Amino acid sequence: MTAGAPRPLTSGGVDHAEPSASRVRYSTQIDPRLLEQARATVRGVSQATGADYSLAQLTEDAITRHVRHLEQLYNDGRPFPTTGPPLRRGRRTR
Repeated sequence: MTAGAPRPLTSGGVDHAEPSASRVRYSTQIDPRLLEQARATVRGVSQATGADYSLAQLTEDAITRHVRHLEQLYNDGRPFPTTGPPLRRGRRTR
């Protein structure tokens, strides 16, 4: 990886730079403008650094950082339990 290139986050000692057999497919719907900005960011980072960077890596990095932030805010910095009732599916009404 070149200097200034994005570094893969590690979680639980796992280096996410290389795909692992434990990965799962995840899909959701987001605002098309946000998706286009994310794609532009991946292209820009790749061009600026010469490093391989993917939309999957950007997504995983962002989710990891936000989960850690929410754990700090709402759970004394500890991970939330991974057991419990299934999450509600579908769009939420406000």
